[in-house]
Amino acid sequence: MSTPTDTYGYDCNYVAPDDAALQSMAQRGATAIRGVSGTSYTIGNACRALYATTGDSTDYVHGVGKSKYTYTIELRDRGTYGFSLPASQISATVKETWAGVLAMAQAA
Repeated sequence: MSTPTDTYGYDCNYVAPDDAALQSMAQRGATAIRGVSGTSYTIGNACRALYATTGDSTDYVHGVGKSKYTYTIELRDRGTYGFSLPASQISATVKETWAGVLAMAQAA
């Protein structure tokens, strides 16, 4: 379990030395997710693809903990429900997310 109590991050312009490997693995996950439900996920540096997130635990675990692959996967909602999906979307979200995580784990 990771429970950081301080910020640790990089500038939004920072590109990890292993960015190509991170993007390639993320694409595997996104492809698996799309195969389950047709839902498309945007992949990329969270700060550039989503919003400023410097200081999140993925930066710390990747940079200091030396974990090869660290990701933030956001829920499928596109702005209507935010992080509070309705019950009708939870099962599909779990199934597609598991497929993505499993595809990445098998490729790692």
